[in-house]
Amino acid sequence: EKQLVQVRAQGFSFNRLAPYTSLDDYLPEIQRTWSIFIKLAAPVQVRFVRLRYINRLVIPLTDQRMELVDYFKVSPRLPEEDKLVMVGFLHQHAALEPATGHHANMVLTSQPKVEGKLPVIFDIVVTAVENGAVEDWIRILSRIQSLRDLKNRIFRNTLTEKCLNLFQPR
Repeated sequence: EKQLVQVRAQGFSFNRLAPYTSLDDYLPEIQRTWSIFIKLAAPVQVRFVRLRYINRLVIPLTDQRMELVDYFKVSPRLPEEDKLVMVGFLHQHAALEPATGHHANMVLTSQPKVEGKLPVIFDIVVTAVENGAVEDWIRILSRIQSLRDLKNRIFRNTLTEKCLNLFQPR
């Protein structure tokens, strides 16, 4: 009920729906379904490995306002902040990590306010370009782990301590 495998012309994807635990919990199932995909679809090559994490961060508002810099180290800014009030935003970055060749795409976007809080979507996609054998699970797993490390660094280095503390178990 909480996991979905998609098979399409461009390949294979494994999706997990809320509630989430850790990627480590899903890796055996990803490997198992990948093996089934290989047998059924007979792909000839892995061209890329991609991880995508869509985070919904619910940020408290003070007097219906939020100072983005209190919660995000990287955030959109208005040109006349003393004369304009931000009512929504869509902020995107694309990056390359030269040491690994991994690509990253990060999107921060606001949703409509709900009960004195501002939901913000933080969508992180990290990709490794590959030219590997489909049977080489060890190589694929290595790429997944490397991509997860990059995603975690992006997440931690985008959010302030104040924002990170909102999501710590109490």
